[in-house]
Amino acid sequence: MAALFHMDRVLYQCGCDDWWPLCNLYFCRHCSALRCISCSLNEIDSTFCPNCLENIPAGEARVKRNRCVNCNQCPVCSMVLTTRAVGETCHLMCSTCRWSTRDSDTPDQPSSINWPVHETTLDSELSEALERMRVLAAAEKAQRDQVKLNKRRSHNVGSLLTDRYGLQAIYQKRKKTFEKPVSHTPLHPPTEEVPELNLDDYLEEAAEVIPPSLESRLRQPLACSRPLRPVRMPLKARRAVRCKHCDHNLVKLEYGTSTIRYKIQYFARNFVPEIRLSREVQLGEGETGSVFLTVANESNSKADVILMADNQDDTVECLTPVVEISLPSADETADIYDIDSDKRSFDSAGAIVFRRRHRAGIRVEVKNNDAKPKKYLSLLVKYRNEQCSMNVNVEPEWRLARVRVALMHA
Repeated sequence: MAALFHMDRVLYQCGCDDWWPLCNLYFCRHCSALRCISCSLNEIDSTFCPNCLENIPAGEARVKRNRCVNCNQCPVCSMVLTTRAVGETCHLMCSTCRWSTRDSDTPDQPSSINWPVHETTLDSELSEALERMRVLAAAEKAQRDQVKLNKRRSHNVGSLLTDRYGLQAIYQKRKKTFEKPVSHTPLHPPTEEVPELNLDDYLEEAAEVIPPSLESRLRQPLACSRPLRPVRMPLKARRAVRCKHCDHNLVKLEYGTSTIRYKIQYFARNFVPEIRLSREVQLGEGETGSVFLTVANESNSKADVILMADNQDDTVECLTPVVEISLPSADETADIYDIDSDKRSFDSAGAIVFRRRHRAGIRVEVKNNDAKPKKYLSLLVKYRNEQCSMNVNVEPEWRLARVRVALMHA
């Protein structure tokens, strides 16, 4: 029975012909179509610190290397460090593993804000490597552009030789771009004198030093043999979902980092009727049986739903041609179980089994034509409600969605 609650039992066809559960889909009101992960674009809406909840612009976050300058993490257990004041100075301490900045070579500071970051000795080498990579990237981009230009037929090449239109400077600048960068300084200069190995460092009995764990080394890859130091808190990002076709927002949160409310939420579950399997079905080859489904309307307006058979797949044939039903809007303030709104139908020939607020149970007669273990029932769901359209004073149009129900769960 637990398999009935799996969301992948009922799949909806997206606008790109992929099949997804309804909880993973969006509904674009401008395109009037379902959108999945492939049909939508994820972009960063805002960046903030998860500890102090400070909003940081994208440009400033890039300069700060996506780190918060006011909050620090413990290099051992990744918990937030707290400030301990002793006199006019203060130090950072972890309340979980009791690590403090006094265990490292960092002196106490007069303020915990903007704790100093120790520069590594490899900054110059890293900056040189990044500069070489930028030059190589510019050269590769110029070569790709040159391939596109070579496909076109060049006319009046002699105008480049005479600087009549001022193109000679542009030509020389572009020629320098294609030249491979020559490193004037060797990457690894040879050392003339090799220092002698001092065996006293290995023979003397030194105090036992516990080496840092692998996670601590990954947080500070350039630490090498020096003591661990506080790690600045990495920033978090809020993402927004945008439609690929019309470039409108599908999901967008409010600007405040302390709130979790949505400014725009076009989830497919709030627009498209949700279909769930009520009971497990055991059908042999050539047998006919009933499939019980539950149709729910989670939108804020009344929905008219028509279920039709889609017998393109011959494995399971739907014998019930059309089921029409009208569902009210979802009311969150109603009781969990209301006797007045529970209307059950005991007619054996009727397709509607029960009605309960914004839900209804239906019965569909099917026939199994194949002996495969995996059986799918294909349906066409035709629906309309006022929430699907952007125009308020216009009669809502009918929408169509293809649904595939897995009768046998693998």
